[in-house]
Amino acid sequence: MECMSESLVTLRLISMQDAVSNLLKYPKLIFKQGELMIALHRILKLRDLEIFHVEREGTILSYVVIEDTRKPFTEEDKKLDPLCYMEEEDINAILNVFRISLINDEKLSEEDSLFLKSFFSDFVNNTNLTNFIITEYIQEDLYDHDVNIKFFNKILKDIGSNYIIEEFDEMNWIYLSQD
Repeated sequence: MECMSESLVTLRLISMQDAVSNLLKYPKLIFKQGELMIALHRILKLRDLEIFHVEREGTILSYVVIEDTRKPFTEEDKKLDPLCYMEEEDINAILNVFRISLINDEKLSEEDSLFLKSFFSDFVNNTNLTNFIITEYIQEDLYDHDVNIKFFNKILKDIGSNYIIEEFDEMNWIYLSQD
C-alpha cells in the first residue's frame, strides 16, 4: 500500500476484501479493476448510514447508499428472490438487515451491476443474524442537484428509506464524518 495523503490511498488490490477494509479507514480509495481506474468516495458516514459515489476513469458510475435498518426483513422483502424460497424460520432468524442501494441516472450494464453488487456485498458481515438486500434504482435527474443534505434526503426518499438527515451546523460536518 502506498499512501499519497492522509485521505487518499492507492492500492494494487489482491481481493475485494482488501478494498473494503481499507475504505473503512480512508474516505477515498483508488484502485485498478483490469485496465480501469476505479475511485470510491465515502461522501457521508453516519452511525446507520453511509453514502458513496463510485467513479470509473473520472466519471461517476453510481451513488451507493448503505443503510443499517436495525430491523428484520419486512413482509415485502420476504417475497424477493431468493428469500421467497427460504424457510420462514430461517428468514425470521435474521434480526438485522442492511439495505444497499445502487442509484444511477440510467440502467447499469450487466458488468457494472455485477461489479458493484459483488464489491458492496463485502461491506456487510453476514452472520446467521445479519444479512443484506441490494437494489438498483434509476433516478434520471440524479446529477442535476448540488451534493448537500437536501440531495442526500432526496436520494433517501427516492429509494424508500425512512432515514432523514437533519440539518446541522456546517462547523460540525467534519465531526459527523469521523465517528
